[in-house]
Amino acid sequence: MWPMRFGQPEWLMLLFVLPPAVWWMGRRSLAGLSRVRRSCALWLRIILVVLLVASLARPQWNRSSDALSVYFVVDLSKSIPPDNLRKVNARLMDIVEKKPRRDMAGLIYFGANAICEQPPSELPLSLDRQVVVDRNGTDIAEALRLASFTFPEGVRKRVVLVTDGNQNSSDAMGEIERLRAAGIQVDVIPVEYDYKNEIMVEKAVMPDQIRAGSPFMLHVLVLSTGEANAIVTVQHGGEFLDQSKVHLSEGANHLSFPLVLAGKEMVAGVKTLKVSVTPVDVADDQIDDNNSTYAFALMTGPPSILYIDGNLGANDGYRPFLHEALLKKLRLAKYGGDGKAPEVTLKVCGAYDIPAEQELVSYSCIIIDNLAAEYLGGPRMERIRSLVNALGTGLVMIGGENSFGVGNYRNTPVEEALPVDMDLKNKKIMPSGALILVIDRSGSMEGEKLAQAKAAAWAAAEVLSEYDYLGVIAFDGQPEWIIKPVLAKNRSWIRSKIKAVGSGGGTEIVSALREAHKGLAPLTASLKHVILLSDGQSSDQGLEELMSNMARDKITVSTVGIGEKDGQFFMQEIANKGSGRFYFVKDPKKLPRIFIKESLFVKRTLLFEDAFIPEVSNGRDEFLADIHGGKVPTLYGYVATTAKPDADVPLVSTNENHDPILAHWRYGLGRSVAFTSDVKNRWGKDWIGWSGFSDFWSGLVYRILRQEPANLRLISSVNGDEGKIMVHAINDHGDPLSFLELEATVTTPELKVERLQLRQTGVCTYEGEFKAQETGRYEIAVVEGGNRARGNSAVYGGVAKPFSVESTDFSANDGMLSRFVQAGGGELFSDNEPGDYAYRRKGLLPADHFRDCWTILLALFCVLFVLDVCVRRVMIDFSEVGGFVRKRYLAWRGDGKGEDEMVRRLTEAKKRAISERGRKKPAFLDKGDFSASAAVKITETEKLSSDSIKNDNVAPFAEASSDPDDEQSSNTFTSRLLNAKRRVENSENQKSR
Repeated sequence: MWPMRFGQPEWLMLLFVLPPAVWWMGRRSLAGLSRVRRSCALWLRIILVVLLVASLARPQWNRSSDALSVYFVVDLSKSIPPDNLRKVNARLMDIVEKKPRRDMAGLIYFGANAICEQPPSELPLSLDRQVVVDRNGTDIAEALRLASFTFPEGVRKRVVLVTDGNQNSSDAMGEIERLRAAGIQVDVIPVEYDYKNEIMVEKAVMPDQIRAGSPFMLHVLVLSTGEANAIVTVQHGGEFLDQSKVHLSEGANHLSFPLVLAGKEMVAGVKTLKVSVTPVDVADDQIDDNNSTYAFALMTGPPSILYIDGNLGANDGYRPFLHEALLKKLRLAKYGGDGKAPEVTLKVCGAYDIPAEQELVSYSCIIIDNLAAEYLGGPRMERIRSLVNALGTGLVMIGGENSFGVGNYRNTPVEEALPVDMDLKNKKIMPSGALILVIDRSGSMEGEKLAQAKAAAWAAAEVLSEYDYLGVIAFDGQPEWIIKPVLAKNRSWIRSKIKAVGSGGGTEIVSALREAHKGLAPLTASLKHVILLSDGQSSDQGLEELMSNMARDKITVSTVGIGEKDGQFFMQEIANKGSGRFYFVKDPKKLPRIFIKESLFVKRTLLFEDAFIPEVSNGRDEFLADIHGGKVPTLYGYVATTAKPDADVPLVSTNENHDPILAHWRYGLGRSVAFTSDVKNRWGKDWIGWSGFSDFWSGLVYRILRQEPANLRLISSVNGDEGKIMVHAINDHGDPLSFLELEATVTTPELKVERLQLRQTGVCTYEGEFKAQETGRYEIAVVEGGNRARGNSAVYGGVAKPFSVESTDFSANDGMLSRFVQAGGGELFSDNEPGDYAYRRKGLLPADHFRDCWTILLALFCVLFVLDVCVRRVMIDFSEVGGFVRKRYLAWRGDGKGEDEMVRRLTEAKKRAISERGRKKPAFLDKGDFSASAAVKITETEKLSSDSIKNDNVAPFAEASSDPDDEQSSNTFTSRLLNAKRRVENSENQKSR
């Protein structure tokens, strides 16, 4: 291979133009230089141009290397049994330990995805796995691609692939061929296994639509590797519909079961049946993941309503007026203009018997009446949001002292689906509360108790709005303000301060409560509350007076006792005197929930309890169509909220805020409504006796019900990681419907929503595909694009991917492994291979690595550029240069002839001056500016006695010399003139004395 190449060779074309141009211009511009200097300057300029052009072309120098880098790419998919994975790990350990010191090794784990555990390096390779991969698939191609991208340059490269060869995503063959073309060899360590006995449920099929009480057939396909006896179980919502013992033959087994879905709880909607097969003999089956699947059907019939009433059981005098009104008017209400109302079923439940999230799909509308969010829970609230968004389920929330923001729905999935926000924004009337947390940090609270107490404090702070005050006191023997009462705006600062609380000494509760009273008393908040947490006893001195003062300032106190019951009587006494609640907990993990519940007491500032007649802001709103005369009765309170920008608000409060009383909007395929007052004797006592009460509420519910279509039929399936949707559209007369704009909404097992447009593939057929990589149930809704804006009907269904495709592999794919080896140019390593075989260089050519060397050319350019300037601008006396060099050379030799050149020259000059002194008079004597009197003075001074010359004033200027040469040299004209002048001055000084 040629040892050099250029990264951008197109720049080299300038070499045909620039050097001749520089030569031609240089001959004219450098004409003033000597011939030698001009030639040097011209050649330097040409060399500079060549270096600059070569640098721009990015020259690269080839270097060969014998270093080796090995990437171990290990399969962790579910198809490989756990015992085999342990064997693979032990084998890799032996290989890793025998790595030569200067070779490099790296590690990649893969399943459905690939992650690099350790890039290639000379450091020892650790098999303690730190990364987590998705084991529900095998994507060998992605793992090989990751290895090729992360190999270092300039080394021999080898990939050791450890797998069973059962790929189910992408095609590894193309990637292996690309690696071989790039000089990367692929070797294979096979992972061998073979399941001799296995049972797998391939699929379960039932009619797309069924009716309650009508029989239908369920068909199940079961695969078995041999003859076996098994029990087939069919369940719906935890209820057993059928359980039969069957005999399975080798191969495919087609089973059929007659079933009926009936009962008063059977409401219209999507029904899901779970089919499981359990072998009688455990030895007949080895993989559990593939023994069950799901079947879906749409049960037709009247739409159903789920009414979750938080008022049930809370008050003995409560009467469910809305239940009665809906039951009375569901069959009689006029809706749609045809004078008939569809039959609707109603299921009423309390806070403790709410259906599981899997069962909520059966309901066309969900009503939540005065229920705190904690009773629904996170998974159920997320389910409700996804049903409204993706399946068109209607949602109504009714107000009360435990609803909306007071019920802690802030930042929940239900709030996202509702047309109102729980926070108050841009309001003129801003109610605020104040909460002080008094936390025991004594030595007995150290550890988990204090950690959970801090977590509870932060959870309580999260409940508050930015208009509420928060303070935190930590106490032991003395109270300390951790956070003095401030508006709960800066959440991160509040969290950091709570997190910094540490443990201390004794326990003094009364002084801590006294500090809380001092902090709350001056605040203008409309509601003030204290939460006290402690695990020990304390002195009660001054407690009576303190609690009396707190009651006078309308401050309530709730207490939480933690630990043992001994000493909790004092905590209960404080709660009773503080008009609060007492909690006793043994498990510190329950503290956050209690603190959240108590913090909601402060949120009661969101309750406006004044009589008013709601103001009609939009009389043409469809939700007011059933109000005769356009007038509504008086309300006596509501929960303050903020309408979202896209919401319609036909009824508002009459105060300055104009808060929403009735709001509605479309969320995805569904519609949701917020009624911020209640439907009981507290705020809505005039409404429940109003003649239009039943008409108003029955019309509201009908408008948001999910309607089932008669002209669309949905068929769905899953093949591998891809799901398919097929819809047949036929009108009431059986004629095909073409050119429809159908949109499908798919809800994944993780409750993520994916939307796709269906394309028409036939006269009445529409199709679309979606990704089905996760294991579980996929719920599907299809709505016509033209109908979505009006909220009309959609068709619903579902499909299941019950188990990973990895559970369908019963043995290693030896044929595919052999193809990998052949395509990769490597070897298939057996178990008896020595541990160092992965580091052999057999079949690997030395690695060629090109390194950029343009920086060297650029540095040489800079040096020669300075030389070019010197040649053109600096004049050099070469005789001086030669003398300097000769002098340095003689000094370096150090022999008798190495006398200093300067001393020699001065000596010769002195001798010449002495020899010329007698032959030549000073030139200035011939000039008229030197008078004769001066000459006479000079003569007289020469006759001065030696005594006067030896005077101390003269001595410094002239000294006798014993060397004749020195005496002669000092008698030069200039020296004699200066000495004479000094002698005359000295003589005059003596006379003056």
